[in-house]
Amino acid sequence: MVDFGTGIGNELSGYHFGIVLTKHDSPGSGTVTVLPLTSKNKKYNIPLGTELVQKAFDEINAEITQLQDILDSWLNKLAEISKSESIENTPKILTLDDEPAVRFLNKFTGKEAGPDQCINYTGDEIIQMLYEIKNELSDAYNFYHSKMTDSFGIITGISTVSKFRIRKPINRMDPIGSIRVSDTTLQIIDMALVKTFTGLTS
Repeated sequence: MVDFGTGIGNELSGYHFGIVLTKHDSPGSGTVTVLPLTSKNKKYNIPLGTELVQKAFDEINAEITQLQDILDSWLNKLAEISKSESIENTPKILTLDDEPAVRFLNKFTGKEAGPDQCINYTGDEIIQMLYEIKNELSDAYNFYHSKMTDSFGIITGISTVSKFRIRKPINRMDPIGSIRVSDTTLQIIDMALVKTFTGLTS
């Protein structure tokens, strides 16, 4: 999502999704070349369908499914532990090693493994983190649901912009920045570039 700022005349302005065209990017580079996207079908815009938003949905839905499975599993485990405790409100420390829950949570927490290569979470920590992630997934889902429409690439609007113009993800669960378009879409863009700027059709 790029902030193109205030345009003059027919220049592009405001926030637009964009496809990065820079072939070899690096953290040391302060700029990136992007193909801006719009929902408007105009003369030189190329139709790209809903691929980008659909891929965001697919990633979010996969995370939601995994999260719900883990959440259900740990709620059941905590219930079993609570039944076996002789004293109520006893702090419950769960040591997990190579569990799906750990691999999932480690993507979003900075908690490191101890000398025994295990990561210790209290039951409350696990449940709290899972619910926080669930809320962020819901926010990301709602955001992309509002963007579910056909996209058109603005070939004449290809620009090299400062990376400071790139908006940060809305939260940790926002898949933007990790989505890659298909080779078919890249070929469509290549052909449109050649046709628009050289007049060649093959």
